[in-house]
Amino acid sequence: MPAETYTYFRYESANLRAAYGGDALLDAGDSAEIYPLTLTQRHIATQLGWPASGTHYVCRSGKISTAPEQTWARVSSGLYPSISPYLTNSELASVTTTAPANFTLTGDIPSFMPKVRKQTIFTIGDSISAGVSTTNDLLDAPVALAMGMLDSTAVEHPLEPQKRGFEGVQWAACNLALGGSSWGNTNAAGGDAAYPKRFDLAFNQRFRTLPLNTTEKVICQIWLGTNDLAYDTSLTPDQVWTRATTQIGRMRTAFPNLKIVMGTLIRRTENAALLARLNSYNTLLRANYASIGADYFVDYEAAHPDFSTTSGGNSASSNYAGDGVHPSTAGAGFLATALKNFMLGVAW
Repeated sequence: MPAETYTYFRYESANLRAAYGGDALLDAGDSAEIYPLTLTQRHIATQLGWPASGTHYVCRSGKISTAPEQTWARVSSGLYPSISPYLTNSELASVTTTAPANFTLTGDIPSFMPKVRKQTIFTIGDSISAGVSTTNDLLDAPVALAMGMLDSTAVEHPLEPQKRGFEGVQWAACNLALGGSSWGNTNAAGGDAAYPKRFDLAFNQRFRTLPLNTTEKVICQIWLGTNDLAYDTSLTPDQVWTRATTQIGRMRTAFPNLKIVMGTLIRRTENAALLARLNSYNTLLRANYASIGADYFVDYEAAHPDFSTTSGGNSASSNYAGDGVHPSTAGAGFLATALKNFMLGVAW
């Protein structure tokens, strides 16, 4: 049997960003863009119709260790003709059948995806969904904690960036939330330079580039609205609901078979006017989530009295971080319980 031969190409540093959201800071913590090499991998898999074939990755990644350090991909020469139509001009210009000098493999590039015979939940949201300000940040995100409650064998999936994907025997979860996100796609408090096109990045890069096979059991949780109401006091709850309607419609158009779940907002500081606005939004959500295209609803506000937007509760409690906005690890646990109960009872 002849030895397998390989083809190499260098990932374009700006690959696909214009098509998939773009304009973000690569180095902005939980809000960073997906790495270009991951976008290339996901783009190719999507175009080829994978993972229907069970393929997790197309290429293997490697680095040139000498300065300037570069990231390259290695693919079987037999497979290369199938993927070459989906490479950018820059990547095509770098193609070589000889390994670059000082090239060493660094591993595979996994593409998180719905798993056969598993229920998968994807989360799009803000920093509360992401898990920012808990003891272990993304590992204490409600969806991550819920996974642990559902399946004690759940392990972290090697996803880029780390601490976002989890898999158990029956369930899989992927946290695509970005701090500072809103239904309106901007964060007025930080400005577009700090928080550019946050919903676009979550939807286009983190979600739409995944090689989704929606014949599997997949739910997308979209939990947003608190930043819209807190950062732009001129907005009415009805106007924020209109924003939500627009974005849910966008999701429904892109993925008509996807199951979508929405959740109530939780208490944010002790400002009476803001709490009233949050409560009004929650009232709209409870009454109208189905009519705008969502399939399910989770009442996070009801998870613990401290989260109430009507009466009682204290945002300086042990269920909140010191800022009175983000749940602590303990508070995230109550939210995770609500999510777990929903996931156990969801009608597929």
